[in-house]
Amino acid sequence: MMRVPVIIAPSAIHGLGLYATREIAAGETVWEFGAGDSRLPWAESSAEQRHFGYVNPAAPAWLVVCGDAARWWNFALGANCEESAPPSATHEAPIRAARAIAAGEELTITFTSDADAARKLGALTLTAPNATPSPLSRSPSLRLSLSP
Repeated sequence: MMRVPVIIAPSAIHGLGLYATREIAAGETVWEFGAGDSRLPWAESSAEQRHFGYVNPAAPAWLVVCGDAARWWNFALGANCEESAPPSATHEAPIRAARAIAAGEELTITFTSDADAARKLGALTLTAPNATPSPLSRSPSLRLSLSP
């Protein structure tokens, strides 16, 4: 559940994105698992839930579906938001601002926060340090192509 005020608007990264409506201090919690969010077995999830949800790298058989605006978070190199602690198989890590974020700036998240990022991004990959293979992704790492 989002802990800061946001709006959803067109994104230069992909489709729609999540934008801060006020300044966010470095280290401030911007999202944490809460009311309206749910965990369900990957095998029982729909294509829409898989698109908007994420897979906790510590519990790859489960899909976390955000019940609020967090479903519009886009991945980015140099993301301005990150997990505040490593997730566990039974706990979703809160997401915090990795640096100060200006009002009107798009909130972005790291690729490594979602064990299903490789499938979502297709051919795009970014090598993640200490990446663990997920049964849901094509490879344990993501590659990013900066050229069109």
